[in-house]
Amino acid sequence: MQHKILFLLKNGIGFGHFRRALVIAEDLRKMGHHVFFITQAKSTDLFENKGFVVFNIPFMHRLPSNLSEIFLKQLIDTIVTEVSPDVVIEDTDPDPVYEQVPSLKYRYKVLIMRRIEENALVSMLDNKKFDRFDKVVFLQSKQELFNDVANPKLRLWLEYEEKVKFMGPVFYKPTKQEIRDVANRYPHNDNLIVFNAGAGGEHFGEGFCKKLFSAAISIAPKLKQCMIVIVKGSNYKDEIVVPSNIKNVRIVEFEPNLPALFAISKVCVLRPGYNAVFESLSGNADLLLIPSVSYLEQQEEWIKQLQNRYTNVHSLPTDYNDDTLCNLLKQIIKTARVKRKLDNHSSQIAQHIVNFASFKSGIPLLMLTPGTKLPDNVFIDMAPGYGNDMPTIVLYINKNKKYDDRKAALVERSALGIQMHTIRSAQELDVLLERNPFKPIAIFSKNKLKVPTKYNRFQMNVKDFASVTLKEVL
Repeated sequence: MQHKILFLLKNGIGFGHFRRALVIAEDLRKMGHHVFFITQAKSTDLFENKGFVVFNIPFMHRLPSNLSEIFLKQLIDTIVTEVSPDVVIEDTDPDPVYEQVPSLKYRYKVLIMRRIEENALVSMLDNKKFDRFDKVVFLQSKQELFNDVANPKLRLWLEYEEKVKFMGPVFYKPTKQEIRDVANRYPHNDNLIVFNAGAGGEHFGEGFCKKLFSAAISIAPKLKQCMIVIVKGSNYKDEIVVPSNIKNVRIVEFEPNLPALFAISKVCVLRPGYNAVFESLSGNADLLLIPSVSYLEQQEEWIKQLQNRYTNVHSLPTDYNDDTLCNLLKQIIKTARVKRKLDNHSSQIAQHIVNFASFKSGIPLLMLTPGTKLPDNVFIDMAPGYGNDMPTIVLYINKNKKYDDRKAALVERSALGIQMHTIRSAQELDVLLERNPFKPIAIFSKNKLKVPTKYNRFQMNVKDFASVTLKEVL
């Protein structure tokens, strides 16, 4: 069955959201599904020649009036209504504008989460930014994420919230032909050094890009055995002047296949953005990472983790100078190249999205499959829902045990033929039952949902469940 998947993307100082989405979108397209994009961007260079339908609205960053905002929402509403997606996907930093678009209200939503700092995650949880999503997919293993998290409330949510899914990194792995094509465009020896700071933007005007690119040109005469390529990015607007006597520096505004350029490099000198790091690691280049002020993440801490996890990952502090940079590069180019094995999880995430499009699961509607026989020690209770407007229906395996056994209960419920789903309207209940591979024999719901009359015979109070047998329900 073909599905329509819509990505809602907004880029700030870089192309990170776009590049991750494109990797997943390519896998979805290979699986036979239709992918669309609504973007908020100054530049859509990354989408050139990709063959996707892209609706870009570049003025969303700077709306001059309430009238413009109303028009904007109407425009997005029209596009979404026309596309009629089965699933809508956002990346890492949900945009509040979309919460007010009527046609998005009852769409099933997935949030893709790259690594961000703990305080940012806690803030998102406290401000209920996860609530409107039916699935939240973290691009980290559970262990990696829990190593970053100490907040008890956040750990509890990550451990027991059913909408949470732990995966691994997503990055683009260039083909051998793409690597050959890029190598032909960048004549080089074995000592190619690539300088890149993402798309060349900055959150707070800290001058990171200017300092990095100036340093690259300054040290070039001392690295005559190296070819230096500066990929400055579409958002970097200052002119970069290379003195005529320096022959081993090349300036590139935008490289459409940056992962392939990383793959032929000996060293990648980077501001450690998520995509650039994993693309460089997968290409087996040596990494020299320099932290910058970053929105939603502590880059210094992440660099330490990368150094502990991977070989040939080097770093300099933010206050580096030209000499320290040059001396470290001289040491790095003397080392042998390494081979790393990184698993790319884009296809698994694409499959997860397709499965979700086919059959969406969540909270707080509960159904029993035919033939279900519940043991005496099974009961159902209500939990606060961690900020959701609707409470969470929780299945407990042992009535005498307390909160600690909730995890075991959630694991075992599938064996009992029990399913829970997020339902926000009577129309969504119709869709769910139409797509279900079985006919439910009982529906238990205690929330604000007004169930149509045709389903009334299934309704009962969740609190009474423990004392009611299936025979009595039917």
